[in-house]
Amino acid sequence: MKLIKSFLVLALVLPLIAVANPPIGKSKAGPCSKKVLLQLRNSVEYPEFAQAEELQGVVLVQFNILENSEVEITEIQSSDERLKNYVYSKLNGMIISGSPCDIKEMTMKFSFVLE
Repeated sequence: MKLIKSFLVLALVLPLIAVANPPIGKSKAGPCSKKVLLQLRNSVEYPEFAQAEELQGVVLVQFNILENSEVEITEIQSSDERLKNYVYSKLNGMIISGSPCDIKEMTMKFSFVLE
């Protein structure tokens, strides 16, 4: 049953990854962008509810960093609504520390996979 769920998740998410997730390292990621990506990545952990239910999935987030260093999510997609809501609640409105960055339409992928 878990194998079937995993397959369905991949079947639904892989087309989204190919279209909506350009390679971050090869995009316009300068020093400011790398700092932002690191802070965002460190802010999102595998949620306890998902681990307890053995829930796996991918969340794709497109966002801007406003002049006041606030994260503004412009689009978010996932195969699982709960994972999507979790990532949204963690990132939207977050203030990036350090010097201000003005980033527009950056995309980031969060993968939740049990090991």
